[in-house]
Amino acid sequence: MQRPTAPIGPDPLDAQVRRAVGSLPGALAATRTRLQQQFAAEVALARRARRIRIQAVAGLGVAAALMLGVFLNLDWLRATLNPPAPQASSEASPVPSRHPQPVDLPAATPSPTQPTPNQTPAPAPQMPPEEIVRPSKPPHGTEPQPVLPQDPTPEPGPVIDEPKAEPESPKPPEGTEVRPETPRVTIAHLAAGGPKIRVRYGQGEWADAAPKLPLSSGASLSVARGQADLWLSGGTLLRFDGEIQLSRVGNLTTIGIESRSIYADNIGLGEPLAFSVGDLSGAMQSGVAIASRDQSALELACVHGAATLCGESIAPGQQRRATARTVGAAKKFAGSRLTRDLPPRVVYREDFDTAPEGGLYGDGEKLDNGLLVRRGGGNYAAFRYNPTVTVQPGMVLRFRARTRAVTQLQLEVFLDKPHDTTCFNMRFRPAKDGEWQVFEIRLADFPDKQNPDAKMQPGQALRNFKLHIEGSDEALLEVDWVEYVRIQEG
Repeated sequence: MQRPTAPIGPDPLDAQVRRAVGSLPGALAATRTRLQQQFAAEVALARRARRIRIQAVAGLGVAAALMLGVFLNLDWLRATLNPPAPQASSEASPVPSRHPQPVDLPAATPSPTQPTPNQTPAPAPQMPPEEIVRPSKPPHGTEPQPVLPQDPTPEPGPVIDEPKAEPESPKPPEGTEVRPETPRVTIAHLAAGGPKIRVRYGQGEWADAAPKLPLSSGASLSVARGQADLWLSGGTLLRFDGEIQLSRVGNLTTIGIESRSIYADNIGLGEPLAFSVGDLSGAMQSGVAIASRDQSALELACVHGAATLCGESIAPGQQRRATARTVGAAKKFAGSRLTRDLPPRVVYREDFDTAPEGGLYGDGEKLDNGLLVRRGGGNYAAFRYNPTVTVQPGMVLRFRARTRAVTQLQLEVFLDKPHDTTCFNMRFRPAKDGEWQVFEIRLADFPDKQNPDAKMQPGQALRNFKLHIEGSDEALLEVDWVEYVRIQEG
């Protein structure tokens, strides 16, 4: 038999057998050592091959990213490598500055301004308590009776606030219906002080109302305890002790009474009022009235002027009750607690900050720092009313003055034409020299100079204020303000 001459290569089966036998407990130590070295070499070789594959994949990813970036920026590369030739220009190009230049921005659109509110007479200034001086010699031995508390501060009629202009809003998309919001115009102000008041509009939530809060048409007001006062924009005084709702159309203010009562004073203001309970209604052009709700009935009492209830007239001092079926007969007004301690309603006031509308007499009086000033005994300080002041029930004339070296003051007030020869006269004696004092007189106690038994009457028109000075040549008179206020008596 012929033997092979070339060496025989390793048989894979032999390697597997050696591995299997080498791991047995009785295997030779040399065999086991050789197998461990072979296993370590194989593991190292496998790790190196895996690392090479990972590096190859990462390199391929980076190359792909670079190619994608070049492909996406071909236009930019072309513009960079081949820049366009500059075009010829007839004008020289400006040399760029090393410093930034200011840029002209479009002018800002001015914001809309708020319209100036209408002005009404300012409230009487707050002053320290002063002694109120009354006539020194009452006519025919009668004693004048005080009506006002010491130097009260009347509550002025409120100011009408026009709606504020709003900036132009962005144009809505086409097809969107725009409903402009109805502007709210102030029709009343709450008086300062008083009990806690709540307010709401429509069916909104009730909220606490702050003093002097402006009110718009549609406001509902409620007071749980006590009585609350408010002023309509035209000067009408309202006082209520339950729940009411205010609404205005034109110059007519309607007061819906939801519970209890309301007092209203609009004498001489040209601001008509209406009262309602459900479908029942009452009205008053000029006067004083008290309207009340009794379940579904409306009761209306006329104190001054004239009023109507469901078309039926009510005379002063009477009251009537209306239901859905009928209007009851007139009865004598029994009075109301709403008329107690009402705030004075300012009818006319002159502060001398500027010249009076009717003008000074021009006989030596002058304005100095908001004061009407006149010197010397035998002289007088005087000015005319414009418009004239109409006497109203419960009206009081008050003025604040300071005198030096004056023994007595004599006040004269004349009626307007055609009764301009009628003069009402009263004397005052200053209580303290060189100190401010408040002088007051009820017009119902103001006597006619020619006929002292005749007194001023409601409806008479007054045209002027004239204050004579009695004293030495050094006498000095300074008048701070003059006002007529209406006080509800009883």
